[in-house]
Amino acid sequence: VRVPARDEAAALAALNAAGEDVPPAGPGDPSDSMDLVTVFEGQSTTAELEAMSIEAVLKANGVPCVVQSASEIPTLPFEVLVPKRYVELALALLAE
Repeated sequence: VRVPARDEAAALAALNAAGEDVPPAGPGDPSDSMDLVTVFEGQSTTAELEAMSIEAVLKANGVPCVVQSASEIPTLPFEVLVPKRYVELALALLAE
C-alpha cells in the first residue's frame, strides 16, 4: 500500500495499532525479481512481427512482457523483455 508522504506517519501509526509488523521504510522493493531480462532480440525485416507475436504468446499465457523498439529507426533492434522471475517460463513457452 502506498500513501502520500504527508500521510506516512498516520499510516504507520494505523498499522502499529492493528498489530502489523511494519518493515523499515526504504526506497522501494530491493529485490531483483522484477528486473527485466531480454528473451528475444531481432533486427531483421521481420523482427517487429516476431516481437509482436512473441508478446501475444507470452501475454496469453500470463507472462508480463514489454516490447522495446524504435520502429521509426529501422537499424535499432526489437526486444521482448520479461521480469527475471518469468524468464524460465517465457523461454519454455517460446521453445514450445
